[in-house]
Amino acid sequence: MSSRQKVGLAFIIGLLLGVVVVLAMIVLKSDKVTVLSLNESSSSEKQASLSPDKRKDSKTNTSYRYYTNPKNKNQYLEKQISQTEKGASSSNSTNTISSFKEKIIIDLNTADTLDLQIIKGIGKVRARNIYKYGKQLGGYVNKEQLREVWGINDTVFEQISPYIVLKTKQVRTININTENIKELSFHPYIDYYLAKAIIQFRQQYGNFKNIEEIKKVHLMTEELYQKLAPYLAIK
Repeated sequence: MSSRQKVGLAFIIGLLLGVVVVLAMIVLKSDKVTVLSLNESSSSEKQASLSPDKRKDSKTNTSYRYYTNPKNKNQYLEKQISQTEKGASSSNSTNTISSFKEKIIIDLNTADTLDLQIIKGIGKVRARNIYKYGKQLGGYVNKEQLREVWGINDTVFEQISPYIVLKTKQVRTININTENIKELSFHPYIDYYLAKAIIQFRQQYGNFKNIEEIKKVHLMTEELYQKLAPYLAIK
């Protein structure tokens, strides 16, 4: 091979190497742009998941925040304080919750344990006792019966009474002509001995002709009769 051919071959090789280098740089630059693009996309999604889309309900003047999770595309709604309460301290927020409780009025005979717990002064135990006693009675006929519930003293009664009403006074009645001792004594106002006396009176004199006739049962006092009368029936 002549010297001229050697020079030509070296030139071609150098040219090819230059092309390879240029192509490599283009590929590396493309990869860098792709990685940068992915990082920016990930950052944008992360920011979107953390930055709330603030909206406002014009009817209730309440602000809401929607948080979007980019992975499962679920939306989480976080209710914020109203515009008029913005900037309030935590103590003011607590007062707002307390004032909300104070505005609640509960129908005693239709409320469940969760409803009762809305009232300030009634926790889980008291709510359960109130509800259970109401079921045993067959329904409350007046608020004063709450004093008979275990755990409700005069102080608690005075505290919760303003927030309780009796719109529904329909109660479960006891048929004193057909109920047996067990059924009669289930009612809180009738113990075993009174139930037995009612059965004995019925066996001796026949069925009761009217509710007031139960006063003739020797264990029935006038005070007890007044409490029990709304729950008695003759069928």
